[in-house]
Amino acid sequence: MGATGLFLVLTEGVLALAGLPSTGIYSGDRYTDWRLKPDLQTVVQHGETGREFEIRTSSAGFRDGEIPKGEPWIAALGCSTTFGWGVAAESAWPEQLEGLLGMEVLNAAIPGHSTQQGKAVALELLKEKPDLLVLGWILRDAQRSTKPDKLARAPSGLRATRLYRVLAGSQSKSGVPDQGGVYRVSPSDFNSNLRSVLDVAAQHEVPVVLLAFPMQEEASEHLAGLNSLGTPIWAPQLGSDAFFKDDPIHLNESGHRALAESLVQPLEAILSPPNEEADLALPE
Repeated sequence: MGATGLFLVLTEGVLALAGLPSTGIYSGDRYTDWRLKPDLQTVVQHGETGREFEIRTSSAGFRDGEIPKGEPWIAALGCSTTFGWGVAAESAWPEQLEGLLGMEVLNAAIPGHSTQQGKAVALELLKEKPDLLVLGWILRDAQRSTKPDKLARAPSGLRATRLYRVLAGSQSKSGVPDQGGVYRVSPSDFNSNLRSVLDVAAQHEVPVVLLAFPMQEEASEHLAGLNSLGTPIWAPQLGSDAFFKDDPIHLNESGHRALAESLVQPLEAILSPPNEEADLALPE
């Protein structure tokens, strides 16, 4: 081994021991399959507003308690809009919905996830036999990037080293940059990813609700094909006052409450006997 190689090996060892570069609240491959670190307890800053909020995770890496066993429960999946970015865990809509329904609602959302990453989380949770899945992906799928998520690859060679990432000013943020001219997930791939989850849910006899998360700028191309999936869709409308003033993507505390309240009736109808099933769909 030459002097350069020895230096690199030693440097990588030192950086590894020092935990550099930091991956922040995430574990896994930050390009293709990131998750929240398990048993996390930290405080992070909501960049747009400057306010701090706490993040605690379970041993499974969810912003909630452990996966329920032996009791009825709902799994809520999505990105930071379901996670509750900028608000306390108890203010996020899954936790608010839990109190309103009197039924466990697991907040299984991962910030930055589109359906490309999130479908794997859904398939894992279906093995735990929830009574209902609420799928809240859409915003990140419709986000613009330099390339689609399905083409993302972890860097190799020198670009994969800790030293390179430190010198390049590696970001702990997950996901792909919000820039470029293509969707992170195309409308057709969005539909296909959801279909893959719905097919497995049907095998497990778990009903699914697609939550067309309220957005101030609607992802019309992604919304267009949802009715073809043959599963209930809930598309609540919330005003601009439901979002942070300096962050029009994420709901504030009152917005999360309003979203949770809007979900009570349709979810109770789906969880009730078959003759009382809800008839939910996007308007034509």
